[in-house]
Amino acid sequence: MQFERLKQHICDMILEEQLKLGYREETVRLYYLLPSLNRLLGTEADMPQMHFLLQEFAGYAAPDLGMIGIRSLADGRIGFVLPPEAGRYVKDKEKSPQAQFLREFLDVISRHGAGIDDITAVFEKWSDRVHVEHTPQGDFDYLVYFEDGDPDAYRYCITQEGPHLSYHRFTTEDYAAEFMS
Repeated sequence: MQFERLKQHICDMILEEQLKLGYREETVRLYYLLPSLNRLLGTEADMPQMHFLLQEFAGYAAPDLGMIGIRSLADGRIGFVLPPEAGRYVKDKEKSPQAQFLREFLDVISRHGAGIDDITAVFEKWSDRVHVEHTPQGDFDYLVYFEDGDPDAYRYCITQEGPHLSYHRFTTEDYAAEFMS
């Protein structure tokens, strides 16, 4: 079981929220679909099995993230209720290369008039192994990621909407399941 991978993903989501909205001492709620949790954990659990595994995960992550509440929801999602300790734990790591990259990425993508060349420049500042793919027939316009996963292993799906850019960020496995099947 890959508990550390799920913990890192939760921390990454909290970090993204903190960089967008600022740090606040608050409870955070995150929601996952069962297939995404199975991919993160390397399991093939059904909903009752996953709920059991996540109770074990909550104990594993408690020293860093605090007491996590786990809720199975009617629509096939699983909710995580993360106490303020989780936000403090993530805030303490905001100087990491991944956090610095994400901060620069968010600064550029939120800028009015920014284009794909501006996004590519941020990625290329952090690595010379950047994949940029124009995908005009898909659900987005560009796929951008670090080929070696350093400093960030996510797949960024960028859409140009007039003078604005928007993005969705996927794990490698979720991207493959969503767009390559």
